[in-house]
Amino acid sequence: MYTSSVCSPARPVPHIWQRVAFWSFIAILACALGTISVAHPAATALTVTALVSCGAWSKNREKNRLQALAAARNGESICGFTRSFDLRSTDPLVVRAVYAPLQSEAAPQATAFH
Repeated sequence: MYTSSVCSPARPVPHIWQRVAFWSFIAILACALGTISVAHPAATALTVTALVSCGAWSKNREKNRLQALAAARNGESICGFTRSFDLRSTDPLVVRAVYAPLQSEAAPQATAFH
């Protein structure tokens, strides 16, 4: 049996026509949005305001969720952090490599994460 020495990609590469179709769709949406914003400026302003409000609400909700998660892990050491992972599927060295920068970056935002 012949086996190739070239590794297959972890995920399939999309076909070129899928990319063309995607970017064509984005261009059509942008043109439609431009046309609608000129024809109906009040409705466009209302829609943009609603989208920005939803984005701010979502960001605030995610921030509260992460703060609650950090508070639940108050005083957790590297040992407790590594025990929360399935070590059969995650390399312990990767967990340690992630823990150190995560701790230093999360400290200003969530002081309860130690």
